[in-house]
Amino acid sequence: MPKAFYSQREIKGARIYDSEGLYYGDAGSLILREEGAYIEVFLTRSVGESVIDAEALYGELARRGLSTSGLTLEAAVEVARSEGIEIPRRRAEREVSLLKAYCPVSEIAWVDASIPEFRVILLRTPREASFRGQPPLEPPAFPRPGEVDGKPVLSVSNGFLGFASEIVVGPGELGVRVARGGGSVELKWMQFVHGLKRRGAGREADALAGEIDPYANPRLSGALVERAREAVARVLGPAGVRELESYLEVSRSGYVDVPWSSVRKLGDALVVA
Repeated sequence: MPKAFYSQREIKGARIYDSEGLYYGDAGSLILREEGAYIEVFLTRSVGESVIDAEALYGELARRGLSTSGLTLEAAVEVARSEGIEIPRRRAEREVSLLKAYCPVSEIAWVDASIPEFRVILLRTPREASFRGQPPLEPPAFPRPGEVDGKPVLSVSNGFLGFASEIVVGPGELGVRVARGGGSVELKWMQFVHGLKRRGAGREADALAGEIDPYANPRLSGALVERAREAVARVLGPAGVRELESYLEVSRSGYVDVPWSSVRKLGDALVVA
């Protein structure tokens, strides 16, 4: 795709996928060092989700006489695997946001923040596959609905295409219909705020209602959507922003059909030519 550049503010919170189509984390700040430029990568997990027990992992490395100074979570996992140490895990008792890694800017294939509700960074390296200890995999011979429906579709040459919506048939092969991004966007603000209250997060809901009155503005559009996103980020953090995005209604500007033969990787996203 044509080279597109974005400010640090525009890419903060963007979802990062590796070359295998695996979700790597969310973009943080841009870090400039003498040896190069890096993007902070954060891993956020909600209550009840399985997470790496970072404290136990660092403790085990230290117990074995291994230095943990300056080690990111990704680097600590790599050291543990090389030493044959089992990676400890636990259930998150609260929302957890961990600094996972510093990703070199040189590993970025493209950045696409043209659609504010789904900003994406695609890497040219299999960083998440390495983190999970997963070898490179080829996509299946043909698509199955449960494996592709709703997944983001990332084109190596054209950026973020949209979301896979259904399997289609063409001359001699199957394909995937992709609901394109763009069109108008509305946020169901009243539903989001009331949902927080029903879950017992009344204080947070009141704080957000103080920013934008949900009774006067039950549905938001235009600049108010970005204002709401910034308010939710301050009050609820990255997990709240991800939940907020499920309350977005996007009228798509059409669709594009992608032949299955152009699919390079099938992970948490589809990577296509």
